[in-house]
Amino acid sequence: MADQSVSHAHDQDEAKLELDYEQTLATWRMLVDLRFRLLAFVPAIAGVLVVLAGRSPSAASALVAVLGLTALFGIIMYDLRNSQFHDAAIHRAKEIEKQLTLSRLSDKGTGGGGLMNERPRDRYRLAGVEVWHDRALFIVYAASASGLASVGTLGVLTELAMPGGWRLLCVTAVAAAVFMAVLVSLHQYDRHVVQPKPVPPPPAP
Repeated sequence: MADQSVSHAHDQDEAKLELDYEQTLATWRMLVDLRFRLLAFVPAIAGVLVVLAGRSPSAASALVAVLGLTALFGIIMYDLRNSQFHDAAIHRAKEIEKQLTLSRLSDKGTGGGGLMNERPRDRYRLAGVEVWHDRALFIVYAASASGLASVGTLGVLTELAMPGGWRLLCVTAVAAAVFMAVLVSLHQYDRHVVQPKPVPPPPAP
């Protein structure tokens, strides 16, 4: 009778873990989908604003650029916060996989079995740049901010009647400076993010 009670309790615990795992993966998929939507949405909208405002540079186009940069800043903050939830979901899924003792089916990952524990940790390079998700997003955000800033600068310099050659030089310098400033700021932020860590199991009653 005691053995049956223990077995029943074990089955209940495993069912809870399986449900928790399903919900955690669903949350992770939702956050990944949101990231891909932002990856498509942000540069598309920024590109449209750059094209429309850049056709006839003026004080109005500079205002549009400022509004676009403000909205972009809000989107970046939103995505950075969601990235914390994304990392927490991965951590939780990895720990549940360990408790479920899922089979290890590849030589990738951190040693345990399961989708999250077997995520490849290899670091490859593309054109000399290390490939990882956050850096790709940072580059997209930096390029979008650079484009908007260049349009705003062009509008201001046009209103000031600056000669074409100097105008082009200033716009190029601003675009490069904004790109690097945003990229460096995002990388500095990422270095200060504390990743979730496993907690010790609760003491036995």
